Amino acid sequence: MASSRPPGTKNLLSALKEFGARKLVLVSSIAVYAYDRIPPYSVIDEDSPVVDGQVGANVYATMKRRQKLLVESYASNANLATVSLRPGLVYDSKRLEPGHAGIVRGGIGVVIKNDARVPVAQVEGLAKAIIDSGAHDDGSCRPCL
Repeated sequence: MASSRPPGTKNLLSALKEFGARKLVLVSSIAVYAYDRIPPYSVIDEDSPVVDGQVGANVYATMKRRQKLLVESYASNANLATVSLRPGLVYDSKRLEPGHAGIVRGGIGVVIKNDARVPVAQVEGLAKAIIDSGAHDDGSCRPCL
């Protein structure tokens, strides 16, 4: 069974406090959205429902949600600015990572088909967005994706 608190995140937050950090960029996942409660063809954004420990939610999604709640709680008490990024499927110039899209073996790919479109993020662009999101000195947390 998963811990009720992501231990790596708790350790990171302790280190941020110790060193007086002013901002945290949290890279989360689109896995946190409660797709069973989102109507087909809906736009998914920050107002979309997220997993909340309901029966059947996968452990990864549940832990990412707990991580976000832990960060929000800490940030509100520590005067820490935060920005959360939830990239979709991350790919690079050599391959599309099949982790959540299907299986690739020997150059042949099998992708689970559905009517939804999976958002993708190119790895170098995502890395730049993460860095840029933490670089604003005016205290804002403008999204850069």
